[in-house]
Amino acid sequence: MTLAVLYINNMHLVTLEGKGIDKPMDLKGKRVSTGAPGSGTEVKALRVLEAYGLDPDKDMKRDKLGASESAGALKDGKIDAYFWDGGLPTASVTDLGATPGVKMKLIAHADAVPKMTEKYGPLYFKGVIRQRCIRDRIRR
Repeated sequence: MTLAVLYINNMHLVTLEGKGIDKPMDLKGKRVSTGAPGSGTEVKALRVLEAYGLDPDKDMKRDKLGASESAGALKDGKIDAYFWDGGLPTASVTDLGATPGVKMKLIAHADAVPKMTEKYGPLYFKGVIRQRCIRDRIRR
């Protein structure tokens, strides 16, 4: 039971330009961090993957890293993408986007929401994280 919503968590699917990932189905065969074990990020990431018919243990090489560890691993070429669920702005994403020479990319996945709400109830809704807003925050 929810007593109060303090802030909205936004699911981020983060990658870099040149990784060949333009949509969630492109995660197949890639190395992906789904969040720290037992975290809310992991729970939601697994539900997003399930909505796309992807098995995180068979369709990709799965890492279980926290947000900042995931961003570092992506920047260092150790993973191809990561999930992060949190409020905006979030340091792992803005710091990655501020790294010189790094071209971060957010992958849309809102079309997973109907399947997620069908199975888990009206917990999820569509939203947009504007990458331009992240870049503008970085410049401040």
